[in-house]
Amino acid sequence: MESIWKIKSADAGIVQELGRQLNISTITAALLYQRGITTVRQAQKFLEGGLTDLSDPFSLTGMAESIARIETAVQQREKVIIYGDYDVDGICSIAILKDCLAALNCEADYYVPDRFSQGYGINEQAIRAIAAQGYSLLISVDCGITSLNEVNIAASLGMDCIITDHHTPGGGLPPAVAVINPKLDKPGAISHLAGAGVAFMLARALGQKYLSNKKVFEWLDVVALATVADIVPLQGDNRILAKEGL
Repeated sequence: MESIWKIKSADAGIVQELGRQLNISTITAALLYQRGITTVRQAQKFLEGGLTDLSDPFSLTGMAESIARIETAVQQREKVIIYGDYDVDGICSIAILKDCLAALNCEADYYVPDRFSQGYGINEQAIRAIAAQGYSLLISVDCGITSLNEVNIAASLGMDCIITDHHTPGGGLPPAVAVINPKLDKPGAISHLAGAGVAFMLARALGQKYLSNKKVFEWLDVVALATVADIVPLQGDNRILAKEGL
């Protein structure tokens, strides 16, 4: 059977302007256009973006509330646990946040559900076991956005929850102290972050107040690993995180 090639059209004027201002070939400019990159600034960030081009972590809904609750936990030396997932993204998310909290003198523990007996996400059995050990703050990474019932149970047992996730929300949000998920915000450079990307944003927000940039950027290789492994689009902040981490 003969193949039929359908070439996606591009605005010739925009393509020429991109080529002229960026000193790139027409083919490269057309490819940028077909990726939805239609301005010189967008193209510069895509081709040359660096750490200074990363989005402000406080642009994420729920970030300020999360930082305030974590600060209280650190100051009062509460027992904190990070609840993650068993895939690469989940494990990397745990590693980033655990190291970040340790740098703040908060030795948080972590919990990863058994893939076969418990499955993905926050489960009631784990919540009850964690609460029974005296933890007062649970921070989820790469999971939790649909765990409405489990977060309700945690609250009834005296345990606050901060949910950080990147999966699509279901019907309603968990009744947590704060929920951070880029899919709750307007589409933009951080819309497609992996779970570790969201955890890194939380770590960056904490780092802006308490840590050096050098310490924060130590986690870039872990973020890059998770970003690639979770097969999220290499656009916006993801592209910068993957580039700088690798």
